[in-house]
Amino acid sequence: MRESTLQTLVRLKLGGQPDIVVWRNHVALAVPVKSKSGPQWFGLGTGSADLVGAHCMEILPEHVGRQVGVMFAVELKGTHGRKEEEQKDWLAMVRRYGVRSGFAKTVDEALAIAKGTRR
Repeated sequence: MRESTLQTLVRLKLGGQPDIVVWRNHVALAVPVKSKSGPQWFGLGTGSADLVGAHCMEILPEHVGRQVGVMFAVELKGTHGRKEEEQKDWLAMVRRYGVRSGFAKTVDEALAIAKGTRR
C-alpha cells in the first residue's frame, strides 16, 4: 500500500474515534510571497512523525478520576517505506517524555500506537 493511501485511511480511522484528536504534521521550508522575512521552516522538525495527536483517557479513581490527554506520534510507512535515522531518533526522543510513538504500516498498527495497546 502506498504511504499516501495508508495516511488517508489512518486519518479517517483515528479521526473517527471519540477519544482521539489527530493532526497531520508537515515539515517543509516555505518562502513567504508577501514578506521580507525570508524562508521559514514549519512543522515539528526533521524526522518528526507524519501524524501527532492525543488520546483522552480517564485516570482511575485512585488517581483522582480526571481525564488526561496522552500524546502520540505515528510515522507511517508504505509497503516499501524505509525508516530514516532522523525519524527513529525523533520517535525515541518523544518516547523518553512519555509520548506513545512508533512506525505503522497498517491502520490497526496506527490505532494501537494511539491507544497505547501496541505490544
